[in-house]
Amino acid sequence: DCDIVAVLLNCIVASREPRFVEACLCCLRTLFYHPEAPVDVLYADPALISHLLALMPLSTSNQISVASILMHSCKGHEHQTAITSQGAVMALHLLLLSQLPDVQLPGLQCLAFLVYGNQEVASVVAASALDDGHTLIDAVVALMDRYHKVEMQLAAARVISYLNR
Repeated sequence: DCDIVAVLLNCIVASREPRFVEACLCCLRTLFYHPEAPVDVLYADPALISHLLALMPLSTSNQISVASILMHSCKGHEHQTAITSQGAVMALHLLLLSQLPDVQLPGLQCLAFLVYGNQEVASVVAASALDDGHTLIDAVVALMDRYHKVEMQLAAARVISYLNR
């Protein structure tokens, strides 16, 4: 009610202090868990999504927070398209290649929200590959391995299922 999401987003954009930005992202992540969070503030300025994606490589906490924020703010076809058009698929692909399950899981969950019921985004995901030839689908399938946590396996299976629909 106090428009704190917009304030936190402005702080993230304006600040050059990494620890402050990280704290603001963690706070936003928590706020976006609420079903009535004002997610449209994130889409008011197209540069916000690309700025959030640019913050991901700076820390593990940023990776988890940004993936969670994008997941919870993805409420429909327009949001899926906006997030994808800013390069989120490649950023999520890199999260899935992390050695940390705490980073991989939010990446998979966000990817599932992106491809759910959206053929255009699903085709972008299906075509996504790194320079070394590793595809995003290969990364997702690898996370369905029985040696991963059940939550990880289910999230990966959800992505594959949505891609095949």
